[in-house]
Amino acid sequence: VGARRVNARLLESFAYETGDDNPNPLPSKVMMNLLGLNVGEARLPMGPPPAGLAERAQKVLDNLRAARSAAH
Repeated sequence: VGARRVNARLLESFAYETGDDNPNPLPSKVMMNLLGLNVGEARLPMGPPPAGLAERAQKVLDNLRAARSAAH
């Protein structure tokens, strides 16, 4: 698989992790919790993740898994 194809598959994940609407560590912590790593919530001043972030994380994860399956 070429580098451009790999990069294209990761763009959604990159946008999820680096978006201005949810600064780190919120997206990272939500994704890690979704993966079964009990990292809890972000400390103050960040606090709990906003509504909808977990659903967005699940969509990103599902799309990454689908892309990986399609590549094999």
